[in-house]
Amino acid sequence: MVENNIPAKVIPPELHNVYDRTRLFARLDDTDASPITWLVAPEGAGKSTLVSSYVRKRELHCLWYTLDAEDADPANFLHYLDIAAQKVDPQKSKSLPELTAEYKSPIEEFVREYIKQLLGVLPEYALLVFDNFQEIPVDSGLHSILCEVISDVVGGRRILILSRQSPPAAYELLLTNNDISVIDWNEMKLTEEETGGIVDAYDSVKDGVRRHPYDPETIRQLYFKSQGWAAGLTLLLDTGENEDESIWRVIGEATDAINYDVLMNMLFTQANEKTQRFLLKCGLLPRMTIDVLKAFTGEKNPQALLDMVNRQHYFVIEHAGDTPYYQFHPMFKKYLSQKLEDKFSAEEIHDLRREAARVLQENGMTDEADVLLQENEE
Repeated sequence: MVENNIPAKVIPPELHNVYDRTRLFARLDDTDASPITWLVAPEGAGKSTLVSSYVRKRELHCLWYTLDAEDADPANFLHYLDIAAQKVDPQKSKSLPELTAEYKSPIEEFVREYIKQLLGVLPEYALLVFDNFQEIPVDSGLHSILCEVISDVVGGRRILILSRQSPPAAYELLLTNNDISVIDWNEMKLTEEETGGIVDAYDSVKDGVRRHPYDPETIRQLYFKSQGWAAGLTLLLDTGENEDESIWRVIGEATDAINYDVLMNMLFTQANEKTQRFLLKCGLLPRMTIDVLKAFTGEKNPQALLDMVNRQHYFVIEHAGDTPYYQFHPMFKKYLSQKLEDKFSAEEIHDLRREAARVLQENGMTDEADVLLQENEE
C-alpha cells in the first residue's frame, strides 16, 4: 500500500507557468522512433522541466523515478520502483510480483521480471521516466536489464532516460539498431525564441506582478550570455531587479549570476588535482586545439582529459573542422578565471598568460595570443 507521504523521488517536478518547448515536444511525440529516448545534457539544461511539462501538456500517464547513488543497489531500486508503480495505478500494481524471503535467484532476475510485468500493466502511451540516470554506475546490472526488456516496451509506452552522461557501452547494440533515440545537449539548448518565451513567462509571474516585457535586444543579449543553458538564463533573471538598467548590468557582469555551488559540484568536487589544474590552465585559452593543449599544459594525452570533460558535459563547446577546436561556455570560463586567481598568485598568472600567448603564436593563433598579452598589460 502506498504511504501517505510519498517519497519525493517518485513525484515529477512541480511546475508553475513553464514555457512549453513545442520544438522538443514534437521530438518526444514521435512514438514510432524508438522505445527508449535518452536525454543527455548538463545539469540545469531543463531536462526534468521539459519532460514534466510534456507529460502535463499531453496529459500522459507517467511513472517518475528520480535516481540517486543508493539506487545502484537492486533492492533499493526495486523498493522505490514499486512505490512509483502503486502511485500510477494502485489497483493494477497489485498484480505485480512481490519479492519475498523465499526468492532464491539473483535479485537482478527478479527486477527484470518485475519491469517486464510493470510495462504490461502501465496504460497505453504511458511513460516510464528515469531522472538523474547518471547516478547509476556503468557496471550496474540495471543497464543490461533495460537492454533485455526493450521488446516489452509496446503499446505506445516508452522509457525516457534523463542523464548528464551519454549511453554507456552496454547500450551500443540498441543505439546501432535505433532502439534508442538520443536528444543531446545541442538539441536541448534554448533557441533565441525559447529564451524569449521563458523570459516572458518569468516576467508574468515574478512577485505576482506583471511588468513590461523585456525588449528584443535585451532578450537577444540574455540568449547570448546564457548560451542556451536554462539554469544560466534563470540565474541571470533572478539576479536582475525590476528596471531594464539592472538587467543590463547583470548581462554585463554575468559572473554575478552564476550559482558557483552548481559548478563546483559538477566539476571541481568530482575532479582530481591533476584535472583541476588542467582545466584552470585551459580556462586561460580563448581557443584550444589538441596541439596547443599539449604544448601549454604539458599533458601527453590532453585529448583523453578533454574527452572526459566533454563526455560529462562540463560546459565545453566543440567546433568541428579540419582542425577541431574547443571553447568553454563563457560563464564557465569566467568561473575558471576566478578559481585561477584563488589558486595562483598574480605573478604566476602573468607568467601563465605569457606562456599561453607564446604557444598560441607558434600555432598560428596570433589574434588569441594578442588578447592574452593585452590582458597582461592591463
